[in-house]
Amino acid sequence: MNFQDIALRQSIVVFEDLTDLLSSMDEYIAHHKYSIQTYGERLGTLLRSQQTSSGNDKNKKQDNKKRPQEDRDSWITFKLDGSEEAILRIANTRVISPASAESAALFRIIENLKERLKALESARDILDKLPVRGISRDQKFIVVFGEGLPRQVIPTNELKASQSRFRYLEDFELKTLESLEVSA
Repeated sequence: MNFQDIALRQSIVVFEDLTDLLSSMDEYIAHHKYSIQTYGERLGTLLRSQQTSSGNDKNKKQDNKKRPQEDRDSWITFKLDGSEEAILRIANTRVISPASAESAALFRIIENLKERLKALESARDILDKLPVRGISRDQKFIVVFGEGLPRQVIPTNELKASQSRFRYLEDFELKTLESLEVSA
């Protein structure tokens, strides 16, 4: 499975059979687990460095009354093409440190990845049980992905055994007889 296709807001991917679909889902789940671990390690490093730098200045006090205003002023928000959904946020580094902004972003990313991981594992379990529902494992499956999650699964009823045994490779080169004679 090409993760670039799934990264699109919506995509459609064809799988040769249920085994191909499940192994691709396993790869995607493993990728999410790896990303959660990697981002978690980065977040831990950032938090430790922030704790060390703030520990040096123990006289610094936080005023809880200024906190909501700081949060609003911490980010400059732009709507992209006037869309309510497409928003670009830029950290105002005069109000919030780059490390704090990155930490906040990492928290959100890790939480989103954990939620998606749960959904992916649930979808994988459901797909694994398709044969119990009478859907053959040996048929081609078309899967519509939305925001990285399988949203629709379309069994084609085209059995793998009846599919063409000859397949073209994506990249191949043909040499003419003339080019073979010249190189010989």
